Amino acid sequence: MSTTRGGELGGLGFHLSGTVTDPATPSTPELVCSVSVSFDRCKITAVTCTCGNKDIFYCAHVVALSLYRVRKPEQVKLHLPISETLFQMSRDQLQKFVQYLISVHHTEVLPTAQKLADEILSQNSEINQVHGAPDPTAGASVDDENCWHLDEEQVQEQVKLFLSQGGYHGSGKQLNLLFSKVREMLKMRDSNGARMLTLITEQFMADPRLALWRQQGTTMTDKYRQLWDELGALWMCIVLNPHCKAEQKSSWLRQLRRWNSVDVCPWEDGNHGNELPNLTHSLPQGAHGNQEMRPHRTVFTRAIEACDLHWQDRHLQHIIASDLYANYCYHDNQEGSLFDTRGWPLWHEHVPTACARVDALRSHGYPREALRLAIAVVNTLRRQQQRQLEHFRRHKKELLHKGHTSITNMEGWVGHPLDPIGTLFSTLTESGRGGEEGSNTCLDLSDCSSVVSRAELQRMPVQRLLGDGESYVALAVETALIGLGQQRVMPDGLYAQEKVCRNEEQLLAKLQEVELDDSLVKIFRKQAVFLLEGEGHNRSYSTLMDWGWSRMRFGYGKEEEEEEEEVGRRGRGTGEVAHSEGPSLVKLHSSPHPKPQPRPCPCPGPGATTHLWLPAGPYSGLGEIVHRESVPMHTFARYLFTSLLPHDAELAYKIALRAMRLPVLESTASSGDLSRPHHIVSVVPNRYPRWFTLSHIESQQCELASTMLTAAKGDSRRLETVLESIQKNIHSSSHIFKLAQDAFKIATLMDSLPDITLLKVSLELGLQVMRITLSTLNWRRREMVRWLVTCATEVGVYALDSIMQSWFTLFTPTEATSIVATTVMSNSTIVRLHLDCHQQENLASSARTLALQCAMKDPRTVPSLLLHSVKRTTLPSRQPTRLYWTRRRQG
Repeated sequence: MSTTRGGELGGLGFHLSGTVTDPATPSTPELVCSVSVSFDRCKITAVTCTCGNKDIFYCAHVVALSLYRVRKPEQVKLHLPISETLFQMSRDQLQKFVQYLISVHHTEVLPTAQKLADEILSQNSEINQVHGAPDPTAGASVDDENCWHLDEEQVQEQVKLFLSQGGYHGSGKQLNLLFSKVREMLKMRDSNGARMLTLITEQFMADPRLALWRQQGTTMTDKYRQLWDELGALWMCIVLNPHCKAEQKSSWLRQLRRWNSVDVCPWEDGNHGNELPNLTHSLPQGAHGNQEMRPHRTVFTRAIEACDLHWQDRHLQHIIASDLYANYCYHDNQEGSLFDTRGWPLWHEHVPTACARVDALRSHGYPREALRLAIAVVNTLRRQQQRQLEHFRRHKKELLHKGHTSITNMEGWVGHPLDPIGTLFSTLTESGRGGEEGSNTCLDLSDCSSVVSRAELQRMPVQRLLGDGESYVALAVETALIGLGQQRVMPDGLYAQEKVCRNEEQLLAKLQEVELDDSLVKIFRKQAVFLLEGEGHNRSYSTLMDWGWSRMRFGYGKEEEEEEEEVGRRGRGTGEVAHSEGPSLVKLHSSPHPKPQPRPCPCPGPGATTHLWLPAGPYSGLGEIVHRESVPMHTFARYLFTSLLPHDAELAYKIALRAMRLPVLESTASSGDLSRPHHIVSVVPNRYPRWFTLSHIESQQCELASTMLTAAKGDSRRLETVLESIQKNIHSSSHIFKLAQDAFKIATLMDSLPDITLLKVSLELGLQVMRITLSTLNWRRREMVRWLVTCATEVGVYALDSIMQSWFTLFTPTEATSIVATTVMSNSTIVRLHLDCHQQENLASSARTLALQCAMKDPRTVPSLLLHSVKRTTLPSRQPTRLYWTRRRQG
């Protein structure tokens, strides 16, 4: 623990100096350090310490001296600035003062003293052209910039050191701590925040690995890429500072453009940086067609575009300034784009941009204002979600005449570089926990005429903008569900696709920390119903896609915002799935109720629009019709399924079954066959992206199916539905085999009797694996065949007889004779099933038939069957007739 010697502590004007002692320890001697601190207007502006520590933060000795001065001011002898003291001296006193100073420190100051003397005696010297002399103890001028001390050289050295370590020794963690320090500075309104970020960015841009990666055509590491993302997000916060001066923003803009123009500047999505539209302006229809003509988007592009944003909109100023800003005299065709039906304010802006404003307000120390804007954005999202289909009802004739298809939205909210949903969720949950209370400063935006006094604003809660029974946490949960359920196109590039998966998992992890109560369960039900069914109408699909995707990207236009009719009634969507192809060997369940028949859809001719039943529209990733390249909903649906299952099992299964599809692996339905319940319609016909994360997505699909199988144990009807969904939607034999094994393990748990229905599901899945891998090479094929026979044995003798009778659709002749028949006719199988003589004879008959068919199909390589008649009297009691296999080469 450092101690300060009060006798050696003194204050001279705006300068504080003293001696700080580090007490001795068993391993280190006592250390005495001389410390000096300069301060100005309650900020430390310069520090020196003889300890020699090199760090971007103040050393312990500087902190100890400063705290000693704060806590024991009476023990610090204060003096006037040195210029005032010198002014009181006579000529003789001044001469004596200078000579004594030189005498005490002659080795240090003598050269400087002689140099200054020569300049003063020279009439033409620069020093004689200025009146007065500098005084470091007198503080800065009123007009001088007032900022905390920042050792720029140490910042640069530290960042360079961390980058040179290449992610080892916790360097990524240290850099993240630096970014957190920048956010802390911004929250304290410390001007060093932008200075520090500038220094960090310069070192990032000077990293020699950037040029090396660009030359070799390799991508940067994932952790390093995330650091660049945080760098870009911080610059967005800085340029969106509500109190940023125009000249300051112009300086940052020049700086950002300089970095943006460097060849090695990383692209925004890691691979394809030129495919996303501008941050604040929508592109015309089809503008993404000629991508090579536009420059690549870098990590700084959004910050550059954000320099064009301002805070002078009066509606925006009123939203963030007051909780009382509302329109209680609301009527249907008046100011429909500014207030909802409750009279609460809305903010229509590109959603990521609006959320970037929220993040900027939080980062600059305005949590209350950030919360008000976040609530307005969420209310806007909810209103858009409720109003989107009503637009088509009013403009049906006009929309049906449009025949073109275009998608202007190529980015979703989950996995977006600005993380809009994560920002809203954090803002609302932290406010719900009281995590950002304590800011006593209200944002004063120039010409905003506040409705209430400033003192009232500081006392006023934001609860006024919450409905009855609502809470910040409930609003945050609903926002996350809206964002996660958004239908969005899978981005191009490995990093962008991995970021979508990672961001989704991060949001779900945050949701899982929230304890569900009755009010949250109602929100889950509400969102699940809308995402699954919504308001069903017969609409033009192409025009609907054109309208819906653009609204997700750029928000409503003025005309759409004036729609005020209530919607939200449940539609007639269904979660049923189609039957799997091929006959089923095992009947699981006979439902007394017939399955609903799929609705036929007329085939479109060239240039015509397709009229489809659309329950949830293009907004929902769980709607009946989805874009072929939409991000799958498996992970999100598994969370919804486990959350809703205890409260509404029917709805939970509908969600999970609808999410099981993987459209990118499906072939587009032919023009003559649109009768399947889930239509896969590709509206971008000539685009074949690489799905780098496809294996991960298929694993998540498998996890969803496994979760449903486990939950449906003992329910024959649900198990049959889940089985059909698996057979229809999962295309990987490895994943189907894993599901079959999982079902088998669950069905044969040691602490309970075997679940015959789940065993049958396991067998059906195993049979599908056999059919899929029959004509393809699979290194686990022999394992799969042996497992199938084991599973069929657990199901019963009729399952063994079935697989032998239909062996040609499941096995090769070699597998059928060398593995299947021999295992079926083995003593262990007969004893395991307790077969009587009649059952044994039936199996033996099927085995002989199998052997003959195998010999006919492949007579050269298949063992032939020689049945040796053995007198029953020579065998032990109840010993079955045995089959012996010998290899005989056919001539």
